[in-house]
Amino acid sequence: MFVTIFSSTRYAVGLVLGGALLVACSSGVSQLAPSTAMPQSAVGLGTDVPQPGRIPGLSPWSVAASAAHPDRGRSWMAPDAKTIDLLYISSSLNGDVYVYSYPSDRLKGTLTGFSSPAGECVDKSGHVFITSKSGILEYAHGGTTPIATLKDAGSAQGCSVDPKTGNLAVTNYSTISNAQGNVAIYTNAKGSPAYRTDSKIYHEEYCGYDDAGNLFVDGFAKSYEVKLSEIPSGRT
Repeated sequence: MFVTIFSSTRYAVGLVLGGALLVACSSGVSQLAPSTAMPQSAVGLGTDVPQPGRIPGLSPWSVAASAAHPDRGRSWMAPDAKTIDLLYISSSLNGDVYVYSYPSDRLKGTLTGFSSPAGECVDKSGHVFITSKSGILEYAHGGTTPIATLKDAGSAQGCSVDPKTGNLAVTNYSTISNAQGNVAIYTNAKGSPAYRTDSKIYHEEYCGYDDAGNLFVDGFAKSYEVKLSEIPSGRT
C-alpha cells in the first residue's frame, strides 16, 4: 500500500513501512501525506543495506527479526547532490535518512544522527524538513548539516508545508505530557508552534496541505478507528 501525491515539479511517496520524499532542484511544492496503519520504519523493497541503485528497505518479516543499530558515522553527500532531483527516505531502525538521485536511484548521500526519523516535507525553496523524536530538522537541498531545528513537545510523525503561507504543520502521535496527539503549526516554519487537537482523533499520524492551504490530517480514534479531518485555510 502506498500513496502518491503529484504536483507540477515534485511529488512525495509514503510506503507501508516508512516515509519518502522527492525534492526537485527547481522550485515547486510537494507534501508528504501517506495514510498507513503501520509503524514508521525503513522503506523500500529488497535490503536494509543501502547500495547504489537500490533503495534500502525492510520487509515486515525482517523488521520483526532485526534489532535497531544506530549509525554513528558522519553525514555525507555527493558533490552534485545540490544540482539534481533527490529522493529522501527515512529509516527509524538506524536513525538515518538515505538520499538518492531521481529517477536513476543512485545513492547520493546519507544523513545520520537522528532519533527515529519519521516523515519528510519540503518548502518552496527546496528546504527539507525531517521529523524525529529529537525535533524537526531543516536541511537545504543536498545539504549535510541542519540549518535550523524546531522543538516539538510530542512524538512527531508527518509534516507538510502550506504553499500559501509557508506555515509548517507537524503531526504528533502523542505528546510528552499526554498520550493523546495533536497538530503543531509553526508560522513561517519558525519559532514555537500553536497546537491544535481534534476530539475525534486521539493519535495523529500524517498530514498534507492542498494547493489552497487546506490541511488534511489522518490518524486514529481512541478505539483505533481510522479518522480523517480537515482544517480549512485560515481556520483553527
